[in-house]
Amino acid sequence: MDFLGKIPGLVQNLTKEGPIPRQFEDPLKDEAHGLLPMGRGRKREFDNENVLLSNNKKPKLEETQISENCKDVDTDDSLSELHEIIGPTIPARIPFLEHDSQDDPAPEESSYPDSSCVDETEIYWIQKTENFKKVYKEQNLLGKGGFGSIYAGIRLNDDKSVALKHIPKAKVKYLQGDGGKLLVFEALLLLHAACNLTKGSENNPGIIELLDIIELKDEFVLVMERPDNAMDLHIYSKKKNHEWQEQEVKVIIKQILKAAFIMHKNGVFHRDIKAENILISNTNGTPSVKIIDFGCGDWVKDVPYERMSGTLSFAPPEYFAHKKYQAEQTTVWQIGLLIHNLYTCVTYSTLEHVTGKRRIINRLSKLGNNFVMQCLKINPALRLGLDDLLDHPWFRV
Repeated sequence: MDFLGKIPGLVQNLTKEGPIPRQFEDPLKDEAHGLLPMGRGRKREFDNENVLLSNNKKPKLEETQISENCKDVDTDDSLSELHEIIGPTIPARIPFLEHDSQDDPAPEESSYPDSSCVDETEIYWIQKTENFKKVYKEQNLLGKGGFGSIYAGIRLNDDKSVALKHIPKAKVKYLQGDGGKLLVFEALLLLHAACNLTKGSENNPGIIELLDIIELKDEFVLVMERPDNAMDLHIYSKKKNHEWQEQEVKVIIKQILKAAFIMHKNGVFHRDIKAENILISNTNGTPSVKIIDFGCGDWVKDVPYERMSGTLSFAPPEYFAHKKYQAEQTTVWQIGLLIHNLYTCVTYSTLEHVTGKRRIINRLSKLGNNFVMQCLKINPALRLGLDDLLDHPWFRV
């Protein structure tokens, strides 16, 4: 099918629900000089995107760059069609990982918004390689992704079930803290999202718990909790043959919403909310949710992002139309797509929604479909916020 002929009409559809927000129309101020407004300070793009440096006593962070390891590569022809259509509780002793930065180039310093979850009480520590097998027993492979592999494991001193995420050093991003110590960015985002480390931020039980960080010769290992009888939401849905009781869907989505709301409030943007990144455990008859995999994450910012990171087919339409997107609006969009994907064996993507092929979920109530449509407004300015979605009447019936 020739979708080029549909471009004018479909792009026009982006404005039928209201005007495109100004931030998606105009170039960012001072962009030609490499400067972007950002929170309380301003950012100058680094020459080396993988070395993240600090300012004063609070760790500051460079905008996470797009990475082929982070962006899911879709081979489906529908993705190129979409481009054409619309434009194209942490322990007090939790060890932050140190890394010798002497061999790294030193880009100029940059200013970033202060973090609510990191303060001077952080403990920096390296778990020695030789101690790894004395502390953890590695078991079967749980999954594989662009950033590494995850194995089931046991913590030997108390038989606690854990998940061990191996990340090759070549794929790790860092943040430089006090004293020149480099912190693993993914681990830092995870801790910020959960906010079990410092005062003044809200605890978030919907985030997977980080237990340990280990440096091996060629890789880092993030040790995380592994809830009993847990599986990702994609597998959980397949086991149900996508036949859901609506009440169970509401319980799961409300937990995801609440976790996402607190996560954004704590300053973290996951950027890849999808069924594969939601862990479900169901030991007492009620599903319990944990958001996992912060490898594509970034800080929440008050200016649009311009580089896509995460599953490209789930990117919001404003990214394809304007190459700009914002944190909360994107998370809301992805939650809407996620609900569609609970009910279908065929992936429901941004392309599916923009082309209007399957917008109504037949097995979902009218209020449920209304909730989904509030998430999937083509114009990002008209999508409900995470807090408003938590008050949606769907959850009250």
